[in-house]
Amino acid sequence: MPRGSADLKAWSNAVCDNVMACSSEGDAAYAWILCVKDENATFTDMGQCERRFIQLDAKLRTALTKFTVGESANRHRELVDEINKAAEIAEKAKVPLRGRQIFFMVRQFYQIDADRQIQFDLNDLTKIEYPGDALMHKFLTNWDNMLSNMKVDRKLIPDEYLATQLVEEAIRKSEKLRTYIEHYDRQQKSHPDHTYAFLHDNIRKVVIEERQRKNKEQLMVEHASARKKPTATPAVHNATSSADAPAKPGRRERRKPEGGGNGSDSGKSDASTTVRLSSIEYKDRCCIRHLWKKCTEDVENGGCKFGPHLKKAPEIITQHSLYARMLTEHGPPDKFKPDGKGKGKGKDGGKGKRKGKEAAPAIIGDAAADPQPAP
Repeated sequence: MPRGSADLKAWSNAVCDNVMACSSEGDAAYAWILCVKDENATFTDMGQCERRFIQLDAKLRTALTKFTVGESANRHRELVDEINKAAEIAEKAKVPLRGRQIFFMVRQFYQIDADRQIQFDLNDLTKIEYPGDALMHKFLTNWDNMLSNMKVDRKLIPDEYLATQLVEEAIRKSEKLRTYIEHYDRQQKSHPDHTYAFLHDNIRKVVIEERQRKNKEQLMVEHASARKKPTATPAVHNATSSADAPAKPGRRERRKPEGGGNGSDSGKSDASTTVRLSSIEYKDRCCIRHLWKKCTEDVENGGCKFGPHLKKAPEIITQHSLYARMLTEHGPPDKFKPDGKGKGKGKDGGKGKRKGKEAAPAIIGDAAADPQPAP
């Protein structure tokens, strides 16, 4: 909906253009919708619709009535009430409210007077103010609009009067028009450059030149920014990851678990692992540290809380991250020999004053920081 009377002309033109674009009738549809703007058009006449324009009129009505509900309706409440009232009357008469009728109502609602146009007199020209060079285009548009809607015939207004009003009351303070005004002032009254047409044409010339200058500057800015924009560097994926790189001399190659899996024996999740000790049945797993004689937990019924104490790990356990870590640090469990030497008095045969269970050596990585999970 138009915001007010000042927007009515532009809004009406947009409606007519959209109607023609939505129709396969082309110019015929444009002439059909322009009937709303006729001076002799009436609300009743707009209710008559040819069969070939029935669907087009329905589309127009749908487009206009969508503004009669919701937040838009609150902004145009008085106009919406008028449309709803007309719709109720048409409903009682068992006839539809046509789209052209709604268009006609909108135009009637925002018209200024009975002549259906904003009209000005000569006094209005004396009140016009120049808004500055930045809004020169707006000033020229308003000036032309006033002259085209004068109460008196434009031909009856002397050009000398228009030139005086335009120069003395409006553009005299303009910096961009100074050279043209000075040239105008130097000419004799009979000279072609001492006329209203000379001033009007040069104002339009300056407006067009200013618009072209801004367009050129905008184009140069866009080109400059395009040249400065760095080209995106494609991501380079290293073919050999750290896991696939050859082992350094003097170090054993670390075997990567097949399933990659979370280190559930250490209680800490690993993004590359899927084997979790807690997800395996107690009877189907074993204590991984016991394979290397490193278990420090209480033993009961041949096993600890992490699993039975077996001599050989089940296949699923060999895919665990802790098993791979222990294998890297201590070698195969069947060939591992404890550090203790000789015979001793303790339970474990170790010699010395140390009593109790042998402390597990420090485990490098995540397994050393976290305890094994409960079964």
